[in-house]
Amino acid sequence: MLETFFINILSMSTIASLVFLIILIARKCIKNKVNQENASLLWIIFMVVLIVPLNFQSHLSIKNFINLDKTYVLTESMQLNNENLNVNDENVISVDTEKMSLQEIASFVWFSIALSLIVADGLIYKSLNTKKSAEVPEKISRLLKECQNELNVDKDVQIVVQDKIKMPSLYGIFNPQILLTEEILNFSDNELKCIIVHELNHYKRNHHILYIMFNILERIHWFNPIVKIAFKTIKQDLEIITDNSVLKTNITVKEYCMAILKITELCNLKENKMPGICSSKKEIERRIIQMKNKNIKNSMFIIVVTILMVSVLTISFASDKVTKADNETIKMIGEIFDEVDKQEEIIPKVEYIVPIEYTNVSLTFGTRVHPITKEERTHTGIDLVAKEGTKVKAAASGVVEVATYDTEKGNYVEIKHVDGSISSYHHGSTILVEAGDSVNAGDEIMIVGKTGNATGTHLHFEVRNANNEYMDVNTIVNK
Repeated sequence: MLETFFINILSMSTIASLVFLIILIARKCIKNKVNQENASLLWIIFMVVLIVPLNFQSHLSIKNFINLDKTYVLTESMQLNNENLNVNDENVISVDTEKMSLQEIASFVWFSIALSLIVADGLIYKSLNTKKSAEVPEKISRLLKECQNELNVDKDVQIVVQDKIKMPSLYGIFNPQILLTEEILNFSDNELKCIIVHELNHYKRNHHILYIMFNILERIHWFNPIVKIAFKTIKQDLEIITDNSVLKTNITVKEYCMAILKITELCNLKENKMPGICSSKKEIERRIIQMKNKNIKNSMFIIVVTILMVSVLTISFASDKVTKADNETIKMIGEIFDEVDKQEEIIPKVEYIVPIEYTNVSLTFGTRVHPITKEERTHTGIDLVAKEGTKVKAAASGVVEVATYDTEKGNYVEIKHVDGSISSYHHGSTILVEAGDSVNAGDEIMIVGKTGNATGTHLHFEVRNANNEYMDVNTIVNK
């Protein structure tokens, strides 16, 4: 189960890497034709590929060169059910694989690291859920209310003064909070407004929820640096979109940029785990250039080479081998069934003779009304009328399986033959054989009588095939 899940993750990660490259190229082509927010919708495709399992075959798969899985599986419809079949088990059932294959080890390592990273992030995120350490000044509460009204934010977003996160950030899912430090509280009203408007715009677009999703997926795909680069790029886009939204208010580019630079001097972070107004100095520089409507240089060559290298590596493990091995398996199974057919030809065909000299047939094979119970039922053999004392002969050679008395069948004998079929003889007056006796066709086994549920002296004779199905005696007996 874990191994299958890991293979799906590798497959999704590989395809997502290639999708990331395609999206970068597409965004380059439509850069001046579509606004930033609409262009960012392309990232939905990337997210879907990372979440929805996809499998594919590739000649680059390591499974084409190393036999990681030797197990052949037969479906239920192909299961062999023949007692006389004797096929080498190694051809039918696979040789057991080693206790810990390469894929199993890789799966365990991936899962352990991913789980550890997710748990660590969860503990860190939970630790931020703390009571405010200082009272929020009334002027800041009033400023927050004004900004909410201006942006039409109905949700009661709170400002929490704390000292764990230095950078102003948006925290929480159901009860969102803007985290500030006491140092930030000393900023001017315009600078504080830049911060509050920025975080409220993050909230309006549900970026605080998206960031949590990004972090979880990044941890699941921790082995793929392309996924990390992709999410970094997505976060950059979200920040640029948020910047553009802030500048649509009465805040000027100069005021906004000065506020960002002032915050950067107090707290410089390398990576954002929550939506916040600042990140690394390099990213701040990028955003300011973008706000001034200048082109940003991208290291496209490095990104392309990295994507191709990661894709080849993950394709080796994520993809399935080409179907040649599957065809060989099907061929092998066909050979097994050919062997079954050959062995079935070796089994001799049983020919039956009439077991007694009879005067007439009182009842044939098929549906009829029982003469005693008056119920309609299937008559499973034929009734041969004969004089009492007539000797009953074995219809074919075999071994006596049953020789006993039954309240309905009377004295009866059953003989099993080499093809698995069973002939049965009912209502005898005397049984001449015992269970376990071997008999030949024509040997005397019983004397005709009328014991059990019988209205007169006769022999009820029936035959069941190897599948215990009743056969029409008239079609198989040589008269």
